Amino acid sequence: MPYLPIVAGRIVGSRDLSNRFLADLRRTVADLVNTHYDRLAEHAKQFGLGIQCESGGPHSAPIDALETFRSSAVPQTEYWAMSPEHRSADTDRYFVKEAASAAHIYGRPLSAAEGMTSIGNQWNESIGMNLKPSFDQALTEGLNRLVWHAFTSSPPELGLPGQEYFAGTHLNPNVTWWRDAGAFLLYLNRSQFLMQQGEPVNDVLYYYGDNVPNFVRLKRDDPAKVLPGYDYDVTSTGALLHRILINSGDLHTPEGIHYRALVLPRSRILPLAALQLAQRYVQDGGTLIGLRPLHSQGIVSESDAKQFATIASVLWEPCEQSASHRRKAGKGQLFCTDNAHQAMQQIGVLPDMEAATPAQTASLDYVHRATADADIYFVRNSQPKPLQATVTLRVNGRQPELFDAVTGEVHRSLLFASTADGRTAIPLSLRPYDSLFIIFRHPVHSNITRIEHNGATFYDAAHPNETTLPFNFSVQSDAGSATLQTTEPGDYEVTLANGQTKRLTTDNAASIPVQGPWTLSFPPNWGAPAQAHLDHLESWTEFKDPGIRYFSGTATYRTTIHLTAAQLVATHTTWLDLGEVHEVASIRINGKPAGILWKRPFVVRTGNLLHAGDNVIEVDITNFWPNRLVGDTQSTTARHYTWTNIRKYTSASPLLPSGLLGPVALKPLYHLSFR
Repeated sequence: MPYLPIVAGRIVGSRDLSNRFLADLRRTVADLVNTHYDRLAEHAKQFGLGIQCESGGPHSAPIDALETFRSSAVPQTEYWAMSPEHRSADTDRYFVKEAASAAHIYGRPLSAAEGMTSIGNQWNESIGMNLKPSFDQALTEGLNRLVWHAFTSSPPELGLPGQEYFAGTHLNPNVTWWRDAGAFLLYLNRSQFLMQQGEPVNDVLYYYGDNVPNFVRLKRDDPAKVLPGYDYDVTSTGALLHRILINSGDLHTPEGIHYRALVLPRSRILPLAALQLAQRYVQDGGTLIGLRPLHSQGIVSESDAKQFATIASVLWEPCEQSASHRRKAGKGQLFCTDNAHQAMQQIGVLPDMEAATPAQTASLDYVHRATADADIYFVRNSQPKPLQATVTLRVNGRQPELFDAVTGEVHRSLLFASTADGRTAIPLSLRPYDSLFIIFRHPVHSNITRIEHNGATFYDAAHPNETTLPFNFSVQSDAGSATLQTTEPGDYEVTLANGQTKRLTTDNAASIPVQGPWTLSFPPNWGAPAQAHLDHLESWTEFKDPGIRYFSGTATYRTTIHLTAAQLVATHTTWLDLGEVHEVASIRINGKPAGILWKRPFVVRTGNLLHAGDNVIEVDITNFWPNRLVGDTQSTTARHYTWTNIRKYTSASPLLPSGLLGPVALKPLYHLSFR
């Protein structure tokens, strides 16, 4: 009662005392909020259920965000898809690191996020250049379960695209690409499956203090200053004191997540109990990182305040007097700095992932999980431009396997090198916003030390950071044999680790343009003609016929190409390259399915679907809803083909490029096998 005037903005006693009271008040409110979730979990448990609450923000509230998840079976936060109109910056879009940290410190296998959320975007998001990069970034923040926002129920009588929530990203049978959505969903599911294996490999545990409100936002916020090359989790006070274990300086969770160092809060304010734990940890052999703590949170007794000051002085004063800002403390060591990245390097913990240059490292992001017998890395190019770099990963003595979650293909790569510091260097060529999994689960059986092409060296394992691997180039092994795959013809000399040299020569097959003419067929009753005959490919928006210009949905391109037997030689595989596509392509060759493509490059392996003679190529192209919605607003007749409650698109709205723009070609991909 004596402190209540402080709530009205008055100072009682002193400003410091008043602030301490407010800290206690906010902490009490946060604790009371947490009991709501605890009680909910207790009631759910009576029915054999758990709770999955999106309780930790991102919108501000008087909570300790991590502790709202302590009773959740599945911690959940959110991320937003790319949008030029709303939440355009990553700092406004990603709050996944919080749920991931909560899952790790509270021992939950799943880290969920409401995802693909957006405001402003309405049926206009590129799957490959917008949705996939957003999802990939969420993976590297720690996501392993996507909760899609939103799947709206829209009765058939409301038409197409129908009734929608004001925010997306829309996903239901009314989206134009629903028929072919399975290929994209497979990518999401394969990725989440791998990210649900084992435990995360995060070197640093950052304690974010006892302040309220308290949140974990974007991974790049990096409160421990440990990026790049390392990853971290954030812990609350409750988890630090009651779940995190200390054994001979080893900081770990009961589930087996191990941390190399504990980093104290940047605020330098923490409870006495947390400081005592930090003292016990470092004296037991741990690595403690942080500037000298200033004082505890809230109103405390004089004896507790004195004990806090004593611990801080005994531990930090000798460290602050050291030129290296580092000292031995008991069996462990203390770094009186706020830079965990430097501390990791000083204690000899090599980066878990890094590239040859700082710019390349900054363009890459990663997440690492480990099982009892495998290491799983997910690496993504965070930039909308190609990236060729050699990544060095903190694994040694195992053969890397490259897993493409888009196609489901996995192969053992022979292009890697063991570095002098005991890691593995792997050259990668990643297209804009591209990504892949690198899995280590088998002992090394072979690798390549050198490759020359037409007399010039372009791969040398002795100098991995100087390698620029061409796109579409790989050397993979399977069942005792190896295959060099390339789009560049010529003479190759491959030197194996055992000293053997293999000389391989390709033929010189030419790319075969698929120029048409094309027949373009449209579904009935959608305003477009039944067919159009095309001598060249262009966007539907360039057609004079308004039925084509404003068409939204799926239309079929069909052409016939004659191939000779010489064009189908066995020394190379033929790829069908569609060039530019807006937005999704489903391909049939001679009546048989060849694949569904939803991201660049729009290429598919033809396998044995082609034959000598005439070959029929059919491509179903699906665009998005906006063009038809714009066309309906311009209609001078009573005929409208669409209905929706979303009124974003007007007669002045720009049309989206649509259809198959090409150029389309059959291109050789050379496969050279050797033993």
